[in-house]
Amino acid sequence: SILLEKGARAESSAASAVCYRKALKICSVRSELAERSNNRVALLYIRDVEADIRFQQGKFKAALRIYQSNLRMALELKENERIGHTYGNLANCYAELGNVQKSL
Repeated sequence: SILLEKGARAESSAASAVCYRKALKICSVRSELAERSNNRVALLYIRDVEADIRFQQGKFKAALRIYQSNLRMALELKENERIGHTYGNLANCYAELGNVQKSL
């Protein structure tokens, strides 16, 4: 029935929210460790996961800010694989935000 479907979706949504919060907490702890050890490459990967979570939550502007920051850091570190990956993520964010021109 429709009521059961809505209830299942609400439970699924609540479970997803809990998972996202836990994942973001792990990202936060790992970011602190990477920053303390001055491991900027690890920080790029961790922040990418954080941005991916924000993207999955539909928080495209938050994800965009993180990806933009990651791009600056990846360019500075000359991390070519991260640069390409981040450009793809930026394009996805811009597309979701309705800015097709920037997504190209």
